[in-house]
Amino acid sequence: MSMANAVQEYARTLTLRSSTHYRVGPFTVRHNPGWELRYANYAIPDRDAEPTAEDVAALVDAFRERGRLPRLEFLPAWAPAVEPALLAAGFTVENRAPLLVCAREGLRAPKPVDGLRIAVPATDTEFIDAARVQHHGFGGAGEPEPGTTTWLRSAAAGDGVAALAILDSAPAGAGGCSVPVDGLSELVG
Repeated sequence: MSMANAVQEYARTLTLRSSTHYRVGPFTVRHNPGWELRYANYAIPDRDAEPTAEDVAALVDAFRERGRLPRLEFLPAWAPAVEPALLAAGFTVENRAPLLVCAREGLRAPKPVDGLRIAVPATDTEFIDAARVQHHGFGGAGEPEPGTTTWLRSAAAGDGVAALAILDSAPAGAGGCSVPVDGLSELVG
């Protein structure tokens, strides 16, 4: 399996494990009821899906019924017929992010930075600080939604990872890794 398809299968598997996912035609939707962030709510097409105009319209309706922006996250090679169907329905390409891959043997320890401490959040304050840094880092205004903190807590409590970077006593960065599946994990933050 190509790396692109392995990454897409990984994302789809995590979505299917979510208790709030749902299906619309040839799409699996990751829905986060407590988190309106666009990157936390998206659809993934089935592999080699060939959606009809009606499938796409039903998907848009499902997102709107839940108060979410209709969007998908997928690599075109996974389902080549999906992008043309979406473009025909008025969707636009938001981003074509490259896959950044690092095998375990390629990991290198970063150089130390004076005044920087990175640790797993442990207190309510640390989780809120991590959520706030991520919220603002992804373009949010004001305070983060509860879903941001919930995701970080579940990553830290499960088989994933959450981290908070403190620079000179101030929260400066946050991130996490989702639960590994078949040797893959996603680094976010």
